[in-house]
This record gives sequence, C-alpha cells and structure tokens, in this order.
Amino acid sequence: MNSILKQDLDNFENILEKTKQQGIDFLNDIENIPTSNTYTINPKTALNELGLGSIEALREFNERLAPLMVSSPGPRYWGFVTGGSTPASIVGDWLASIYDQNTQAVKAQGGASALIEFETINLLSAAVRSSGHIFRRICDRRYHVKLYISWCCQTMVW
Repeated sequence: MNSILKQDLDNFENILEKTKQQGIDFLNDIENIPTSNTYTINPKTALNELGLGSIEALREFNERLAPLMVSSPGPRYWGFVTGGSTPASIVGDWLASIYDQNTQAVKAQGGASALIEFETINLLSAAVRSSGHIFRRICDRRYHVKLYISWCCQTMVW
C-alpha cells in the first residue's frame, strides 16, 4: 500500500476531526466572512506526483484556497444561489463520500443503491407536480430532500 495512503488511513479519525472542526469554525463565523473578495491564485499549480496526504492537502487548502471562499452558505450572500449547505446536506455529502457506492442496479447481488436515486427522482417529481401549497411543504423539508440529492449527486453513474 502507498505509504501516504496508509498514514492517512492510520490517522483517519484525526483527519476527519480536523476537517469537521474547520467546517464548524467556518460556519460559526459565517456572519464575519465577506460575501465577495478579490483574492486570487495561480491556477496552474504543478501536481505533486506522489500525493500530499490529507493533512498536507488541508494545510495547502487553508493557505492557498480558503482565502478564495466567501460566505455563500450564509444569509448575506445574494449571488447566484444553487442551494446552500444545510446540516443535512453536509451529512449527505459526508455519507456519499464514505459509502462511495458504484451505483449500477436496483436488483442485484452486490448492492442496489440505485434505489436511492429512484427515490430521489420520485421525491423531486412529486415536488414539481404538486400544488404550490404542497410544494412549499416539501421545500420546508428541504433538509431531507437535500440529503437524498447530495447522496445521489455523488453516487450517480454518468
């Protein structure tokens, strides 16, 4: 096994804890983070052929890329909004990454996680077909729908 990957696997709980805490710190400070900035980077950074490992990648993100981030999950962001992170969507993103399914079938040996995609499609179809009143109720429950959507977006086979 690659030594960097092995080190990350051996230290995985600590890596996730650092990442979780960074996310919590960002979201807790969202009111103080600008909604726009002029920070820039050179997008032609050379790829490290051996890999950095998670802690080093997080350090590089914090030094180079985090200053590019704006408070788009917050209430003051009025830019092009494609959604917004909610606690449930973050859970969905984490679970989709952790379970990392190769979704292929609804009836098969080895996994039928494609059923989650069908359920998501049905939920979204129902929301679109519904009257305004029911649609608003579904939107109020967007946390649950977004959990499904996050899962599906990361597990779909394109």
